[in-house]
Amino acid sequence: MDLYSRLNPSSKIGNTSYHLVQLTKDLLEELDSKKGQPATPTPTPTPTPAVPSEHDRLLRKYDVKASENYQFKSIDELATPYLTTPSATYKIRQQNHSNCVMLLHNNVNFLNFDNYLILERQNTHQLRQMKLSFKDVPIKELNSIADIKQLHSDNEDDHDCLTVQQLNKIYASSKKLLENTPISISEFDTLILQSGYVPHYNSLAKIHTNLETMILNLLLSCILEVAEDINAELLPAQAADVLRRTYFKILEKFRLEKNHLILRIVTNVFLRYVQPSSNAAAVAELPPLDEADQYVAYSLIATGGYLLLHNKIIRFLTMTILEKEKTILLDDLLIQIRLNLPVNYLPSFEISEILSGFSYTQKLDNGQLEIHHLTVDQLSAYKTPQERFSRLFGLKSQWTLEELQPFVAPLNAKGIKIDKFCLKYCRVKKTKNRTVLMRR
Repeated sequence: MDLYSRLNPSSKIGNTSYHLVQLTKDLLEELDSKKGQPATPTPTPTPTPAVPSEHDRLLRKYDVKASENYQFKSIDELATPYLTTPSATYKIRQQNHSNCVMLLHNNVNFLNFDNYLILERQNTHQLRQMKLSFKDVPIKELNSIADIKQLHSDNEDDHDCLTVQQLNKIYASSKKLLENTPISISEFDTLILQSGYVPHYNSLAKIHTNLETMILNLLLSCILEVAEDINAELLPAQAADVLRRTYFKILEKFRLEKNHLILRIVTNVFLRYVQPSSNAAAVAELPPLDEADQYVAYSLIATGGYLLLHNKIIRFLTMTILEKEKTILLDDLLIQIRLNLPVNYLPSFEISEILSGFSYTQKLDNGQLEIHHLTVDQLSAYKTPQERFSRLFGLKSQWTLEELQPFVAPLNAKGIKIDKFCLKYCRVKKTKNRTVLMRR
């Protein structure tokens, strides 16, 4: 909600408490750069949309006016307020200490203000912790193609040509979520994508592991058909081609009629396992648009290309295997990873990096390495550092610092160096190549 939308001119306005907000240097520079620039015009609906700039693309996608680029927002009237810009989110908090004092005459209006507030830029970790406000936004769980068919039948959306208005109807639930969540439009777009939510009119579809695994495998197969090198940049036209191929393969495999919900799901999965490249010279020149490409035109970046996130792909597949097996020998795990990937997809990776944060290892008497599934959520009952360390050393007697760190870092409230934090609760032995932690 817009925090101050209720402050209309009235006789009650004098009872309102005001605060000064100190703007940050980067925000001041951004606002100053906007001086004299014409407002972004409302895009004219067109059956074949021209490739917009990145920010204009988001404004179109979520049907947001350019005048709403800068807003004070909060989840409700009693919640923490935030200032959102096109690409950043600032938490508004009170400045409790100041070495400057301002003296004013009694009749000066500034006496209506209490002590001023400051803006605190929210980082990526803080934004990931932010709770999306799903009030009045139904969530539809998608585990299989059958779930997609059922949800799709409730809303027929297979227009031969998507106009801006039709696209806005598809994004109605996302727009409502954006309005109710104190976050910038750019950061919201990333957060909703990485959370696995797909827009579907007045509801959101949530992609689950089984469906995601199947689609990811098909996407990789299609990427191998389009790109000669899996480490090379995928240009926008190639990315659109990959999405189109994957979409039609699913229709053919499951004998489906055209179904744009599937296209949106395919696009979501693709964008979660790539990262935009910094090649600003590569302009998105998409091929002629057919019924499958309309949504893609609004989803791909305007400039640059995409690089596959190989470690993220392998990590996801490894997590799904471990969640199912719970305990598995390293050699067997590597075989299963290989079996779950297309034959010609052979990325290089360090298995220790892949396993970090959701497993721990134990060396057996025969020399083989056994992998055990373990997540931070499974340790949530052990809330203090003493309890958490005791539980971890109950699982195995010695840990490397790299293996232990993800499980204790959330309890390091003061953010001190992790090895010094561990020294308070266990023995630390440093060798030439690694740091080993043991129970005291």
